[in-house]
Amino acid sequence: YVPDGTYKINSSLTLRSNLAIEMNPNSVLDFSSAGGVNYLSGLGTAATALNTTANVVLDTASIAIADTSTLSVGDMLLLSSNAIFDPNRTASKIGEIVFVKSLTSTVITTASPIQDDYATADTSKVQKITPVENIYIYGGKIIGNTTSDSGDLGVRIFYGNNINVENVYFKDIDGACVQFINCVGAWARSCRFETGVSNSAYG
Repeated sequence: YVPDGTYKINSSLTLRSNLAIEMNPNSVLDFSSAGGVNYLSGLGTAATALNTTANVVLDTASIAIADTSTLSVGDMLLLSSNAIFDPNRTASKIGEIVFVKSLTSTVITTASPIQDDYATADTSKVQKITPVENIYIYGGKIIGNTTSDSGDLGVRIFYGNNINVENVYFKDIDGACVQFINCVGAWARSCRFETGVSNSAYG
């Protein structure tokens, strides 16, 4: 809980799992002296990639790998390949998050149908994700660096599950106000975004 007031912070704050930050309407997290960082940052982890042993087919629920012994039912997985998702952005690769429904020694059955095709020729693979999860940020105001185009980010979640950012006012953040990467169940609701010096902030 963050009472009314202005709180000057000069470095990134790490968001842990099972965390709620509830700010009063007049509470301000002022990061104006902490340019070039992720102000509120939550980071999960990805295990070593396990290559698939057969092509993974759209609208099926089956992924074949050499050995599933490091996986468990309910695990969150990143399924991906080196195939390019957007020809205009060659660093953008095809991928999606899936959950393990059941396992044999060499086959993963996913809890929902797979949304794309993944070819072994494109180095299709899965990685077990240990997400940062169950984070709730509500209300208040987050202020960024107003003096330089430093690429600061407001809320950044990488490998997340069940993330909610609601009714927060972001101001003078010249990177991304809210950024979710490789997340599921991630929402930004009823937030206000006012860009910084580069006019490139986005939700």
